[in-house]
Amino acid sequence: MTLAALLLAFALPAAAACSRADVEFYLGKGFTPEQITTLCAGEAEKKPATLRSDDEMELLVGIKGYAVTVGTASIGYTREECVEYGEEDMYGFRKKVCPKRRYTIGLKGLKVLRGRRSLFFRRGTLRVQGAIERRILSGMDGLDQAESRLAAAVLETGDQTVIPIREDILPKRIGAILKKMAR
Repeated sequence: MTLAALLLAFALPAAAACSRADVEFYLGKGFTPEQITTLCAGEAEKKPATLRSDDEMELLVGIKGYAVTVGTASIGYTREECVEYGEEDMYGFRKKVCPKRRYTIGLKGLKVLRGRRSLFFRRGTLRVQGAIERRILSGMDGLDQAESRLAAAVLETGDQTVIPIREDILPKRIGAILKKMAR
């Protein structure tokens, strides 16, 4: 364990939900001490300081988003979602907006439809179906009411979504964990 990891492991338990094993896991995945501190501080409000299960850790690390949370009833994450909207201009371009959206996905009745990993772009995704709540946090503030409606109309809605998965994690693994938690 590095000196930074050792200091971090002793400093965090008093104010956060991560144990020394959690910190070592995050360091092994390439997280910086600052990222680990932020992640653990956010988790302190949700769960008492205990060792997380391997499945919870894999979800926290494997989902590619901000402020990833894993609970007994749902998972959540925030991500930026860019969409083009409106009519094309004379050059064939449409307006583009990239709002930050918070996804909360209920585990009860969740179905994992498929996982996919691109060999060319090293991106993975996992399509799921269930109770999905989406909330726009920011990124559409500069739009007038008409533009806001046009942009919102092309944003993903419904009972299916694609969960982004980090490059070094297999979507099948995340899917298996979600299936187990959905029971």
